[in-house]
Amino acid sequence: MRHQTSKIALSALAAITLLGSAGMGDAFGKDQHRTTLSKPEPVFPVKAGATKPGGTRPTGPGGLKSKPPVALPDFILEPGLPGDVSQGLPNSGFCKRKGAFGPADTVAWKVRFATQGTTAPAGGWGVSQVSVIFTPGGTVNLPLPSPSWNGTHPMEVAIPNGCYSSSACQFTIKVDPANVVPETSNANNNTTKFCAAPAG
Repeated sequence: MRHQTSKIALSALAAITLLGSAGMGDAFGKDQHRTTLSKPEPVFPVKAGATKPGGTRPTGPGGLKSKPPVALPDFILEPGLPGDVSQGLPNSGFCKRKGAFGPADTVAWKVRFATQGTTAPAGGWGVSQVSVIFTPGGTVNLPLPSPSWNGTHPMEVAIPNGCYSSSACQFTIKVDPANVVPETSNANNNTTKFCAAPAG
């Protein structure tokens, strides 16, 4: 009788052990599942220029699409006469002589306007000017009509008395010095040259 009781007790103990193991396994399985769900997915940085999901490639600063640059018109200063502008001889480059003899008595130039495909705003670009600074002799300002299309505008001004204080008359031409017209570049708006007085 005692032997049978011992067998029953052992069977009960085994059942309890199996139930406990099953419970622990379930708990472990649940914890493991919970841990797997809460684990964050790895995030890798996207390199510049890399293709994002969906096939789009980021462009511009910060990966944003940037707008194309806006085209602007341009003034180009050119000599009014053919020939070497570095020697300053009469009827050459910027130095024009209307009289029969002597040095040049007029500074001549051309202002070329390139629209660069830009449409003029309503009312035009506005009236600008060209400044010619003689050294010595002072400054002469001439109005520059509002440009509206590609073209060249010839201009000239008389050399003032006293500019030929030595063997040459120096001058500086500035197109649109107040920047009335927005331009692609102002580098070709200015020049400093001289007209030479022939010996004798």
